[in-house]
Amino acid sequence: MRLLALVLLQPEREWTLQTLADALGASQSSVHRELERAEAAGILSRNAASRPHRFRAVVSDPLFEPLANLLSRTVGIETELRTVLERPDIDAAVIYGSWAAERVRRTATSTCSSSAMPTSVSYAGWCDRSARHPDGRSI
Repeated sequence: MRLLALVLLQPEREWTLQTLADALGASQSSVHRELERAEAAGILSRNAASRPHRFRAVVSDPLFEPLANLLSRTVGIETELRTVLERPDIDAAVIYGSWAAERVRRTATSTCSSSAMPTSVSYAGWCDRSARHPDGRSI
């Protein structure tokens, strides 16, 4: 689902297998398998003329809009936060509620008891007053 979110929520962008694997923290073979499935379904297209091959969303497919809307409401918040956190005027972002709780349940690496989650891409876990941003800033 995260692969589809990356590609469908940024339809103007072309992706290589390597950039997708890096962004997802997944093996190239796993990403390749999912790209083949999405291409076979008509959701993604592959530019075979370029090397390395480039993949992008097929915005003309009737499934594009409903899938993009569904992904935006579920896993899309992560993509939006990555974009926002790249701005120089944003120091941190916090998500509360069920999305944050589910994300933390999946990572389950922290022992803090607060109900907030720092949303820096490189740090996911419960936070407390002593939590730090990956670059050393206090959160």
